[in-house]
Amino acid sequence: MATTNPLLQQIDAIAKEKGVEPEIIISAVQDALEAAARKRYKSEALRARFNTDSGQLELYAVKKIVEEVTDASTQISLTEAQELYGDEAEVDMEIEFPRPTEDLGRIAALLSRTDPALLIKLFEQEVPEIYDGTVMIRGAVREAGDRAKVAVYSRERDVDPVGACVGMKGTRVQSIIRELRGEKIDIVEWSEDPILFVTNAISPAKAQRVSIVDDAEKVMEVVVEDKQLSLAIGKKGQNVRLAAKLTGWKIDIKSEEEKRREVEAQLEPLLEAGESSGEQPAEGEASEGGGELEAAGSSSPAEPMASAAEAGAAAGIDTSAQAGEAEDAGENPSAAGDAKEG
Repeated sequence: MATTNPLLQQIDAIAKEKGVEPEIIISAVQDALEAAARKRYKSEALRARFNTDSGQLELYAVKKIVEEVTDASTQISLTEAQELYGDEAEVDMEIEFPRPTEDLGRIAALLSRTDPALLIKLFEQEVPEIYDGTVMIRGAVREAGDRAKVAVYSRERDVDPVGACVGMKGTRVQSIIRELRGEKIDIVEWSEDPILFVTNAISPAKAQRVSIVDDAEKVMEVVVEDKQLSLAIGKKGQNVRLAAKLTGWKIDIKSEEEKRREVEAQLEPLLEAGESSGEQPAEGEASEGGGELEAAGSSSPAEPMASAAEAGAAAGIDTSAQAGEAEDAGENPSAAGDAKEG
């Protein structure tokens, strides 16, 4: 009596446990096998297949038949193909060449339960718009069993990609969450604008301001309300970590209070420079000419104070009080000069 293949038994068990069709699990396993194999066969076009008759995972390098070969790793000449398969071989047909999977099959099968490929397949099953290509999944990251983020994009303007994935009253996404044993899923809209994409990716937190700090190193700064800081960072940094993996940007999250203190620290040297420039001159300098001294006293602090005020205004900080004090300090030398002259 023939025994059932262990891998097929495992696939059936997972399918029953998750309440999904075995084909969904098989597809995820095939995707995981291809991903693992690409690390070894980097230049070849690969195709994984689960043989339901033998219960084995099979891996093939795929080559296209062409008149003239320009890439030997993905193409084969018509002459060579006809030597292998006879006159049936024609241009544009594909030929599969088996590749070994002895040390890849097990890895691809331990990854399928935690790999984002399983999540993507579940969305394809539950969301018709994804299955027919109207809505595309542009990225998916997971910390399996805990939280996941999925970036979606609609190819039709009148179709809301997030709404399509959530479903009426959340029925579609809730079905996937149940199959993943309560794993929370954030569905965000993908955008080619990196600032908008990062803004969406830190959901459920809401950003006040997002700016690029270093374009070359792909670093962004996100400022949120003080009460939103813990939500934006997430438990043990999980939310911002998944958002960074999804977008490909390093994300530095700050509260508004933290950002305000940072700006004040940057303004402090400018304010100090403005105050120091308004110090009273020596008595000998005052006696030389009240008119010249008065002009010098009123104009000396103008430039540093203007830059400080402009910087403070840009940061949303009221510097009018400091400016007034500095102006008073600038006018004192004039008064001293007048008194000396009289």
